[in-house]
Amino acid sequence: MSKAFDRVNHATLMLRFCEVISDPRDIAWTLDYLHGRTQRVFANNTHSQWTHITSGVPQGGGEAVPVVPTARYLGWHIDSSLSHSYQVQDMVLKASKRLYLLRVLARTSMSADDLLLIYSALIRSVLEYGHVLLVGCSKGQEEELERVQRRALKIISRRGIRPLPHLPSLKERSCNHPAETNDESIPPTS
Repeated sequence: MSKAFDRVNHATLMLRFCEVISDPRDIAWTLDYLHGRTQRVFANNTHSQWTHITSGVPQGGGEAVPVVPTARYLGWHIDSSLSHSYQVQDMVLKASKRLYLLRVLARTSMSADDLLLIYSALIRSVLEYGHVLLVGCSKGQEEELERVQRRALKIISRRGIRPLPHLPSLKERSCNHPAETNDESIPPTS
């Protein structure tokens, strides 16, 4: 299949691309990528003349790209199977470590409202980072994230002694407000 693509003329490819893609920025980017490409061959310590490429795509120097189990981009773990397992594990670990601070503050005379704000800023922000990318995570991974929130609420409420407002689950927040992650969903307790 890749050999067949190497034979596709750039002009023919761009005509077909324009029929399928409507965003002019995508068309311009692709045209810029394909336009003006040159190549030469190096063999037996000799270089051929530069030639303009009118079909296929640049192939690079022939070096194999190493396969890694996970990569991190903008703080997001991407694994080779797109399973979110590394990302969820990292989020749970980071948020769980921050529960200690919440536990220490809950032992003081700090109000539940203040503790909820601290939870929202320090812990829920970690649990909701990139929440739109977690759409494909498994039920078990969703449960791991929700478990951290439940632990935080247990700490804030002093194991049910203090009344707390209903706090939507992380799943409810991401479904109901996919583009929002603000604090308006935390109603005051008084």
